[in-house]
Amino acid sequence: MNQNTELHITDQRMLQVMEYCIAHKLRDTTTIKGWCMKVGIAHTNIDNVRKGHQQFRKDHILQACTTFGISADYIYGLTDKMFRTEATTDPITRIREALNEIEQLNQR
Repeated sequence: MNQNTELHITDQRMLQVMEYCIAHKLRDTTTIKGWCMKVGIAHTNIDNVRKGHQQFRKDHILQACTTFGISADYIYGLTDKMFRTEATTDPITRIREALNEIEQLNQR
């Protein structure tokens, strides 16, 4: 059983955002600890979030959205598009987003 199935949608999505940001080195983020510092949560709390003992707070969500250009609608489960379209001005980020969308289309 996937341990994310019992988590609130916001926690599931924030964990996905974290993994994506690290995998794609967004804003020079290469570790869980580095991502947590940018979002404002102690990296030692991530295991508690994964276990459902703790949740990301609204300030963590806001920081993830502003730092990485993430769509709050995505985090709240209202869309499948992770990034805000108007937030992406960096060409490298736009290319990464386009490649991610192509990968998602190919998986369907």
